[in-house]
Amino acid sequence: MLADQVIALRIEIAKTGMTVRGSRGQRRANPLLNELREHQRTMASLLRCVRRPAREQQESPSAASDAGRSLVNVRWEKGGRRGA
Repeated sequence: MLADQVIALRIEIAKTGMTVRGSRGQRRANPLLNELREHQRTMASLLRCVRRPAREQQESPSAASDAGRSLVNVRWEKGGRRGA
């Protein structure tokens, strides 16, 4: 399974280190880091699909807009403006 592969990659990276020797003896990033990143990206994408409610259960666009607007207003009231 994908989650098991992520765990296995993390274990192997812990054993071999974040860097490895390149073909000319130079230190370079462990190639398993790219594999781990791709696996994690895939897992996150799959989880987003699973968490997405069915179309018939989704809120209407206006209800979602109202909820978003309320959150933004709370943020502004707390002084959470960008650049402030």
